[in-house]
Amino acid sequence: DVVYTEALNNSIQVLCSRALFDGPSYELHLRVAQSGYKNKIIHYDLTNDKYEIVEISKDTWKIKQSKDIIFTRYNQRPQVYPYSDYDSNVFDQFIQQLTNVKNHKKSDLLLKVYIVSLFIPDIPHPILALHGEKGAAKTTIMRYIKMLVDPSKPELLTINKNQPEFVQQLNHYYVAYYDNIKTIPFWLSDEACKAVTGVGNTKRKLYSDDDIVYEYKRCLGFNGINIALTEPDALDRTILIEVERIRKEYRQLESVIDAKFEDIRPKLLGYIFDTLVKTLRIKDSIKLNDLPRMADFALWGEAISRAMGYQPLEFINAYYENI
Repeated sequence: DVVYTEALNNSIQVLCSRALFDGPSYELHLRVAQSGYKNKIIHYDLTNDKYEIVEISKDTWKIKQSKDIIFTRYNQRPQVYPYSDYDSNVFDQFIQQLTNVKNHKKSDLLLKVYIVSLFIPDIPHPILALHGEKGAAKTTIMRYIKMLVDPSKPELLTINKNQPEFVQQLNHYYVAYYDNIKTIPFWLSDEACKAVTGVGNTKRKLYSDDDIVYEYKRCLGFNGINIALTEPDALDRTILIEVERIRKEYRQLESVIDAKFEDIRPKLLGYIFDTLVKTLRIKDSIKLNDLPRMADFALWGEAISRAMGYQPLEFINAYYENI
């Protein structure tokens, strides 16, 4: 028998309605997720074809297949497998050998804590603002952080003058880094603040009177010669990292630097996951009398800092000075 198009479309609509209103509902996550109330467990999507995730608890981390936690994927690329065998100073090797950060002691600490915090879901993360003169490898640093946390295509984004397009980009990327910013649209500061603290947006569905609802909490970053965001509300939510121009005698081919990063990436991931295990153990015991605007990040940041072996309040003091 011939099935007419109208009958087929009607059947599809009925099935879609049943799935939407009668079937079970599942929350979709992008790159990271959290489960548990008292004993929090972090889930990190490796985005490979085996649907493997890294499950991180206060006891250990392990790689397993994702069953109960469902991740959605847009332009995400597979992450490398983390290594448990690494040098204890692997993070310092990454910062000092593959970046050109100025004011090493405090900026290194802030950058390390910030990177580890990106693996923690459902908290507001500060905006990363890399600034410095040309030839300081700002783009390279952001590429490496992006590949370490949320490898995707493209690696870095360009600011779109259209605000709805910016919203759609944020819906598709857990870490959204924008490269070589010279000027910004008037709406960007407000949208950036809303994006990191959690926001809802709507967009008209194509050929329809209905709206598409976007709800997200994202990790944002901008780089440029000058500081892109200058509004007080945005700066309150920003970590400023200055990078220095690479001296001529220290310049290397990009292919050489990329090879060094690929060698250190699985080891650094293993170190970060071990640090998160320690962080989950001690986080609930840490109390801070004075909290900045990004309070959740500050508390997690202090726990991450101590898990990495820094002294109590060493991070929070550096963070306040940065603010």
